Amino acid sequence: MGHAAKTAPAMAKATAKPDSALAETHRTGFAQRMKCLAAFLALCLTLDPLAAETPRLTLDSTLVPSPATVGAHSPSLVPTDNGRVLLSWIAPYADNTPTLHVATFDSAEKTWSEPSVIGPTGPRPPDAKATTGPITAARNGRIATIWFVADEKDPRVLLSVSTDAGQHFLIPQRIEDTRPTGSPDLVLLDNGTIFVSWLEHYNRDESALWLRRISPGGHLSVPVLLATAPATAHLAAPRLARVKDYDTAPAQLLLAYALGEPGASQIVTRLLTLPRPATNGTRSPCNCPDD
Repeated sequence: MGHAAKTAPAMAKATAKPDSALAETHRTGFAQRMKCLAAFLALCLTLDPLAAETPRLTLDSTLVPSPATVGAHSPSLVPTDNGRVLLSWIAPYADNTPTLHVATFDSAEKTWSEPSVIGPTGPRPPDAKATTGPITAARNGRIATIWFVADEKDPRVLLSVSTDAGQHFLIPQRIEDTRPTGSPDLVLLDNGTIFVSWLEHYNRDESALWLRRISPGGHLSVPVLLATAPATAHLAAPRLARVKDYDTAPAQLLLAYALGEPGASQIVTRLLTLPRPATNGTRSPCNCPDD
């Protein structure tokens, strides 16, 4: 019995050694694995990213002298169909009147053309509230630009068209009929037809959204009333987009505008289906033939 009591602790000590050695082996192996992982991560940081997942962005930024003068603002860029880009902006002109200017960028020469003056965009002296940037569209070598002149005495919506990719523009054409409040937009179709929208005062205390067609030859259609709302309803920010051009079926445009007070306004969208027009309309002063 005494012999058994003496040998039990010895056996316990003898069985404890393999457990300690195994634990030490685990610690050593874990440390080695961590070192290998750290080395692998360091190697990953030195490798180029996979092109399919994270392509590296590289570019060459070259400053091109601007054709605009000091005081210019509201720039807008529109690519034309001949590979050039049209830049439009507003800057003071004769008698310090805010005026719409355009110039064309030649990608081969990397230069701008001489600026052309299109027409006034605001009253004199300049009023920041009365100046709105132009909305421009280009298609098949034809460019159309529309803007609002917020003159208290004579507010107006003006449209000018170029048939030679921005080299020359026609005299601005007045689009509205009565008391516009701004927010013009336009869509240019393949055959040169233009649809324009804008806001006007309506009746005593309402706002109205109108649509008008301008033929390729400059004929003005009778405007169509699209929406009305009380002034308190804040009809605002109408925008047009082409859904489909004329083919065997009518053309279609998508209209969107905001309605309601700030913070509680909603976006209204409408699909406009436009059959091919008749040939009647108001003749343009330019006496241009229809295409």
